[in-house]
Amino acid sequence: MSLDFTPWGKYQNLPSPYPLIWHAIDTMAVAEKIWDNYLTSGQKSVIAESLECHDDLECAKAFFVFIAGIHDIGKLSDSFQRQNIRAWATVSSDLVDASHEVTENIKHPLAGELGLRLLLPELGFTDNDIFSITSIVSEIVTGHHGRYSESPWRYTPAEGTEQLLGGAVWVEQQRHFLNTIFRLAGRPHDVQEISAPGAILITGGVILSDWVASQTHFILPLLYRNSTSIDDHYAASSHAAEAELERIGLIQPQPRRVDPLTLLPFDPPNWLQKSIASDLAAHIESNTPGCLVVTAPPGEGKTEATHVASSIFEQAGSVGLVSLLPTQGIADQQWGRLHQWASTYAETDTVTLAHSNAWLHEQYNATNLTAPVATGDDDCGDGDAPDQWLRRRHRPLLAPFVSSTIDQVLQAVQPSKFNMLRLFAVSGKTVVVDEAHTYDPYMQALVGRALEWLGAFGTNVILLSATLPPSISTALVSSYLRGAGRRRSALNKLDLSVPYPGWLYAPASGQPIRFTAPVDDQPRSDAYQRHPASITTEPVVSTSANAIDDTNRLDTVIDHVARVGDADGGCAAVVCNTVDDAQATYQSVHQHFEQRGIPVEILLIHARMPDNERRARLERLDYKRGRKATVEAGERLIVVGTPLLESALDYDCDLMISDLAPMAMLLQRLGRCWRHRLWRPAWSTEPRLIVLNPNTIPRRWGGRDGIYHHHLLHQTTRTLDGLTTVSIPDDVQRLVESVHDVDLMNCALIEDDTLAGDYMITTETKRQQGVRTAIPGPNRAYPLSLLHPLQPREERKLSARLGIDTVRVLACFRQHDGTLTFDTTGVNPVPDIENDNYDWAVRAIMARTFNLERSMTIGLPQPHRPTQWDNDAHLKHVTLLAQPIDRQGRACPVRTRDWDLDLDPDLGLVRHRRA
Repeated sequence: MSLDFTPWGKYQNLPSPYPLIWHAIDTMAVAEKIWDNYLTSGQKSVIAESLECHDDLECAKAFFVFIAGIHDIGKLSDSFQRQNIRAWATVSSDLVDASHEVTENIKHPLAGELGLRLLLPELGFTDNDIFSITSIVSEIVTGHHGRYSESPWRYTPAEGTEQLLGGAVWVEQQRHFLNTIFRLAGRPHDVQEISAPGAILITGGVILSDWVASQTHFILPLLYRNSTSIDDHYAASSHAAEAELERIGLIQPQPRRVDPLTLLPFDPPNWLQKSIASDLAAHIESNTPGCLVVTAPPGEGKTEATHVASSIFEQAGSVGLVSLLPTQGIADQQWGRLHQWASTYAETDTVTLAHSNAWLHEQYNATNLTAPVATGDDDCGDGDAPDQWLRRRHRPLLAPFVSSTIDQVLQAVQPSKFNMLRLFAVSGKTVVVDEAHTYDPYMQALVGRALEWLGAFGTNVILLSATLPPSISTALVSSYLRGAGRRRSALNKLDLSVPYPGWLYAPASGQPIRFTAPVDDQPRSDAYQRHPASITTEPVVSTSANAIDDTNRLDTVIDHVARVGDADGGCAAVVCNTVDDAQATYQSVHQHFEQRGIPVEILLIHARMPDNERRARLERLDYKRGRKATVEAGERLIVVGTPLLESALDYDCDLMISDLAPMAMLLQRLGRCWRHRLWRPAWSTEPRLIVLNPNTIPRRWGGRDGIYHHHLLHQTTRTLDGLTTVSIPDDVQRLVESVHDVDLMNCALIEDDTLAGDYMITTETKRQQGVRTAIPGPNRAYPLSLLHPLQPREERKLSARLGIDTVRVLACFRQHDGTLTFDTTGVNPVPDIENDNYDWAVRAIMARTFNLERSMTIGLPQPHRPTQWDNDAHLKHVTLLAQPIDRQGRACPVRTRDWDLDLDPDLGLVRHRRA
């Protein structure tokens, strides 16, 4: 019996079944073009090295294409072919008559594993243990739907395999199929080993190839063409694959061959960008990756420095850039800057925004259309416009340039579905971890594991921070170098300290390279200008261990922001530790100026307000005080917010007022003072930070219920004592280490410091939680099923952040007739997703949602929800906070067990503790 062409591979949304052999050839053709036009030289080298092909990239390419071709071999089984009665009717009678129905339904990835374990050794591939090439290829095939799984039939004998597949006829068909694909791929028989990093890159490439080849609009022309032979179909499919990859943006960008400094949005470049363009470039070797750590005060153009470094890292095997940010708002802002640079640097608009609410970003304008695909396995995005394909689920990281929350990559090192695709997607780009100091020990553990994998992939990594403690920078760089193959004994001999301000470059092999910025008292483009900044500690009275005297605190704030009301105007920012504090501060400041008839624009920004409102206020802040702002005398602006205003947001103020926070955070806030070259009022003579320091730290600020650990606040208070002036940059690192350095904490433990001991225990507990959540490192990832030890229901509980449990809520109003509206007057109704434009309606609703602590919704009455919401992937998870409108037209609060909740148009969601 020869290869039978009648078994089907695709049928859904097609006029007739599409032969499995044609789909296999299509996937091979796409994989070949992905190798040629999408994979970077670094990715190809890693795959070749992992296969021990070394410099023989053609051997590695042949194996890559071969695996893509056999990914659906398990569909040659009775269980799969009988799934569709109409398609089964087209299968040849020879197969139908010789097949017997299998009582146990085996999914086709596992059926493929069964056949491959039996048949791959016939082609010369070893099969002696879990590390053999046959075992690993079988696992790759099981993983092309997003999860590696350990088959319960792994050790089934040959006769058992025949029984499970539906008879000897299916084993024979798999044998003919395998030989055909093997011949088309170029007979890659020399491959006998593969490392875990190589296996993951190949799996990611196979998933991507399958998705592209499974689109209905890709299949239809080939189906109607009615190919006359395998070779004829391969030629036609190759032509279609190249056109499709270009259409959807899956091609390498072609950077302009110019001096990267000429592409910066400002002129002239400063010492940081110039040193990377010259000193770093001189030490980069071809296809030798490394980890670059940049430390410099806020406002020094670290983001632009990553753009310069990214262009230099091209010769080290990277193409493109993914910028990882701590929050969605910061990622949104960074997307605009990245888009502007990419359009100049690579003349491309293929710049994606990767976070759960990117589809609500108006400028990004993502869509969430449901389109038909030729398989029910995955949503392949058939028929998407060219700029939309990469914006669908699991895809944004595949784009050449990406602005993303760090969660998207941390999920790649957790046992979640498609984690291998995420790793594949970022492995060929320069990966930038911005604000590296902001992550807690749990996230730091995940970041470390991600860096370990990126080191194994030969990915170039950049870590950015203005206030990175030495212990953290050393640990992160060490993780990267371990993944790159450095032994721990060798790492212990390396000096990985990072100069401040300056940078450290740690190549995968060789000695680290340092650059320390020259510091001068005079402005020079090739040096950092030393400048003083004022830090004033204002005492705030505490009423008890649990609270502070809010009246005293607010009076102190008003005393300092009052100068904004002068004729000169100016801008002051007030960063509060909690949303409640921010709302009270806004009300007090607003009342102060309103009573005096002084027009002052006051922006309140925090997380407990509708997303569209918060985004609008951040855009307003950027317009008024961002990099491109123009400020005139007499303009008055006060910004009140939470730690959201602390890092990465690019805005400028004349005065910063802050609640007590850990030293690194205070220095970040100070970095927003005099950040840009803007007009200054006469009262602002230098950057100034005022710290509100209570004589007893309230529990809501520090302690087990607070947002910071008591030890950090206690140490910060001790460091601030007597401090009035800070020299930037000379004092920054010393101040950070005085609070955050691990060695000093160990000394405190020796002195029997209870707070330090509790902090160290808490830190280690969180770190261990992160370690336990992460997948194994690249040297411990066999079998590949170790990357997916959880059941799907358990996977959904995974989180890249360890913290407060939240729910997505929509705060709105219920009128007398039951109508839900966004306003109290009933003029702006909540859209009806059944009768209004569906896509517009879902966007309009979701744009007004926000995250709320789950504990605040305990005891929430369950109001009537539109039943249609339960059928929408987004709306079904939204909790409704519908405030009833009374007869006088006033909104009554929503009552939960502990709180009365009230949506205010200025304050956001206000909570009052119930008696």
